[in-house]
Amino acid sequence: LGNPAELRIERSRQDHEREDRAALRARIERTLADARRARTAERFEEADALYAEVVLLAPGDASALVEWSALLAEHGRAQKALALLE
Repeated sequence: LGNPAELRIERSRQDHEREDRAALRARIERTLADARRARTAERFEEADALYAEVVLLAPGDASALVEWSALLAEHGRAQKALALLE
C-alpha cells in the first residue's frame, strides 16, 4: 500500500464497508420499529416474524431479544422465550 492508487482503492473499500454497515443498521432499526408497531397492534404472527428477522440480522441486539421474548411469553410460548434469553 505504498502508491497512491493502492491507497485510493483501500479508502474506497473502507468507505463501502462503512456504507454497508450503515445500511444494515438502518434496516435493523426499521424492522425493529415495524415489529414494535405490529406488537402494539396485536398482530402477533407479523411481530414474531419481524423480531426473528432482526435477530437474524443482529443476533446480539438485546432490545430485540428481550422484546421478542416478552411477545412470545405473552402468547404462551414461554419455553421459546426463555431459550432466546439463554
